Amino acid sequence: MTTLLIVSRYPWPRRSGDQRRTVEMVAALAGMGEVVVLSPRPPRGAPAPPSDFPARLVYYAPPRAVEWPLRAAGALFGRHPLETVFLGVTRDLVRRFRDLVGAADLVVLQLTRLSPLLAELPTELPLVVDLIDSLALNFERRAASGSPLLAPLFRLGAARHRRAEAEAVARAAVTLLVAEGDRAHLAKRLGPSLASRLAVVPLVAPAFAAPVAAPAAPGERLIVTGNLGYFPTRHGVEFLLREVWPGLRASRPGLEMVLAGARPPRTWRGLAARSGVTLLADPPELLPHLAAATLALAPLEAGTGQPIKILEAWAVGVPVVASPVAAAGVGGRDGVELRVASSPAEWHRVLLELLDDAPQRQRLAAAGRARLAADFSPAAITAAYRRVFEPLLRGSAAGSSG
Repeated sequence: MTTLLIVSRYPWPRRSGDQRRTVEMVAALAGMGEVVVLSPRPPRGAPAPPSDFPARLVYYAPPRAVEWPLRAAGALFGRHPLETVFLGVTRDLVRRFRDLVGAADLVVLQLTRLSPLLAELPTELPLVVDLIDSLALNFERRAASGSPLLAPLFRLGAARHRRAEAEAVARAAVTLLVAEGDRAHLAKRLGPSLASRLAVVPLVAPAFAAPVAAPAAPGERLIVTGNLGYFPTRHGVEFLLREVWPGLRASRPGLEMVLAGARPPRTWRGLAARSGVTLLADPPELLPHLAAATLALAPLEAGTGQPIKILEAWAVGVPVVASPVAAAGVGGRDGVELRVASSPAEWHRVLLELLDDAPQRQRLAAAGRARLAADFSPAAITAAYRRVFEPLLRGSAAGSSG
């Protein structure tokens, strides 16, 4: 049995959620037959695939920069998601897809930016669409919380993704998402008949690291980690620095805050200095900084999907305070695996409460690590993939033999 997985981003290095998803899905599918990954060719400087990667890689030419203006015009006045300008279907992708699809028993299409390929898919071939998260919901939230000048563009993006998601779910046997919140939102929008085709398979959690004791007093430390240039993280951090941090700093002068991760905005160096915050841009190792924190913060309000920053904190035994949106992305329960805060007053109150309550911090950290092992381990995720894919592959084999 052969599964053909089409992706829009070369999987290495695994910096983004879709790159992680590709590698994790292949690992889970490897025991169910041959896996062929149709991927953009490696960009300059990208690492080679690992020698033990359990799939056959076939490359296609991604959109070239000289094509972007024409593709942008087509995307603006067309019907497909706007990201197809940079990460979308090309003639070379269509050609290679046609060469491979005849030998496939199952096709997996990753993200709606590849939705134009739906027209190329034989109607009898089973399809799984991996949305990862609902980009329609993501754009809706960005339109509501981002720059008013960009809001019309985000609303257009949301409308394109709503259409693409509905068409993909209607065509696919199963549509995957990484978080229950995204599944519930999409199910409500699409109705009961299509909602039955939605399934949640999370991303695998980072490897467990041994918990590291917090620094000796007065080294209380808050930390925000992740892709600092990603809009939901950037928006959340700026909310904290503007609305929460000044009051916390006044209440607790010895408290530190650290921002650690990739792609921080250039303006943050001055912002961090003015706010008395430490900025660690692109640290070679993130987990040691996270493990040394007293509390990890996930203040996301505009994002969707599964916040890896929460799983990383659970992995190193650091308690988490999260926004409702971020907590929903991992199914985190307030007062059990993490604490939830929304308004500036709630953030201020919850953070001070936890800083004064070491036993509560220890309970939250232990519960977070237990959730990680139960629901986000490689074994748990592989089992979830098998529940989705094995019936489809068996059905495809039965159809071929009949």
